[in-house]
Amino acid sequence: MQARMAKSNTNLPLVRLSTVNPFLLELDRRKVDTGALLLGMGLPGTVPATDEVFVSALTIYQLIENTASVANDSYLGFSIGQDLDLQAWGPIASAAAEAGTIGDLLNRFIRGARLSFPTEWQFEAFEKSAFHAGSQSATASPIPGSLIDSIHFALSPHVHETNLTVERAAKICGFSRRRLARDLRKKGTTLAKEIANLRARRAGKALVESDCLISEVALSVGFVDPTVFSRAFKNWIGQSPQEYRKQHRT
Repeated sequence: MQARMAKSNTNLPLVRLSTVNPFLLELDRRKVDTGALLLGMGLPGTVPATDEVFVSALTIYQLIENTASVANDSYLGFSIGQDLDLQAWGPIASAAAEAGTIGDLLNRFIRGARLSFPTEWQFEAFEKSAFHAGSQSATASPIPGSLIDSIHFALSPHVHETNLTVERAAKICGFSRRRLARDLRKKGTTLAKEIANLRARRAGKALVESDCLISEVALSVGFVDPTVFSRAFKNWIGQSPQEYRKQHRT
């Protein structure tokens, strides 16, 4: 049967409407009129959505925004993502089972996409065993409860990067530097301070819980020069790394 395409104002690429089924099913579980939500956007009102309908990526984004709105839960997507079994999720399961290359895997999700990756990259073999192992080892994380918690959550994977400037950090968080600075000023802090807080926490933890050299701890929080790190750590904590390690281990 030929795939059907819902009406849209945009051109390709198109995404399977069924990719949002976890959201639609969760709304059903919460007794929300999911069919009315879909019909109100000009989409088929059947839940779960069929694999045969494709819509624009912008429609998918808007639909996900709308599901959070009608559920009155701004963390709806986060909650669903935490509980979602990727290996059992239809779009992922079928794509992972049938794809032979990484480019093939991506094209099974999106129709008409123009991939800008180098050609050689797209033809790299898709390692199914590594994919399944990664899915099984994923662990849940707590939902951020505030702007600062959200910033820490977003920046934690980047604390080791030497180029984690305020500009780059704001981009990672999805804000302009000016907008984020204004919002944090209302909280009595700055982005630079929050980056320093993250680095101080990670460095302190490593000093107490590991036998890593000071130079290794420095690298783990984005400092190439151990001397510069030691000065920064003393400025953050009020003690040198050596003093901090000795005190907190005893």
